[in-house]
Amino acid sequence: MTLQTLKGWRDVRENLQGATQKFVQDYSAVKDDLSSAERSIATLLETIEGFKPLFGAQTPEGNVTSNASQVYFDTTASPASVTMYFNESVGVDTGWVQIS
Repeated sequence: MTLQTLKGWRDVRENLQGATQKFVQDYSAVKDDLSSAERSIATLLETIEGFKPLFGAQTPEGNVTSNASQVYFDTTASPASVTMYFNESVGVDTGWVQIS
C-alpha cells in the first residue's frame, strides 16, 4: 500500500485496520494541503515563465510581444553573434530597442 493508492476516506478505512476518525481527518487535511501546494507551485511556475528572456530568429519589432522580462535575443546570426533588444512596455510588439 502506498499513499497514491489511498484516494479517499473509504480507501483509508478499507486498508488500515482500526483507522480512527481523527486519523482520517488528518489524512484528508494533509491531502488537501498537498493539493493546494501543487496548485500554488503550478501558478508560480506559470508566473516565472513570463520573466524568462525571449529568443527567436527575427527582429522582434512587430513580431514579438514583450513579456515581463522585456528582453529579446535575435539569434539569426548565432553562434557568431546575438542581437539583444529591450522593450520598456509589457504586452506590446512594438517599441523594441536594439541594445547590442
